[in-house]
Amino acid sequence: MTKDGCTVRCQVPSAYIATNRYPSPYQPGERCIWRIDGKFGQFVQLNILNIDLINGGQSCASSYIAVYDIDLSHKERLLGRYCKENRPHSVIRSMWHHMRVEFRAASDQKEGTGFLAEYSFVEFSQNFTSDLHEGNLIE
Repeated sequence: MTKDGCTVRCQVPSAYIATNRYPSPYQPGERCIWRIDGKFGQFVQLNILNIDLINGGQSCASSYIAVYDIDLSHKERLLGRYCKENRPHSVIRSMWHHMRVEFRAASDQKEGTGFLAEYSFVEFSQNFTSDLHEGNLIE
């Protein structure tokens, strides 16, 4: 992983990412971006282990983590926006080998402890084989 300010580039096969100083409280107005870059033929799997972003509503409009899938032409597609009131129900998976995770804390909100997540790269062939064995393929 390489870090430039609060933009982190993640290229190791799996790692934990978290708000600065986690599990100590994050600062109002804090922002950070993680760019997760696998290799062609892989996708990114993100498991949010803990999330304490105080927002005051299900919309996660002011304090949140947003997860984006990035396709081959570098277009981003929002996979979800999460906070304490709107947690992901399962592992988040990209369609491609790039993902961006953005953390934003409102400047006027109370502090929470932030979030802790684990990402990993999965080979497309591993996913296809496990789906085949589990009967998840549509005929």
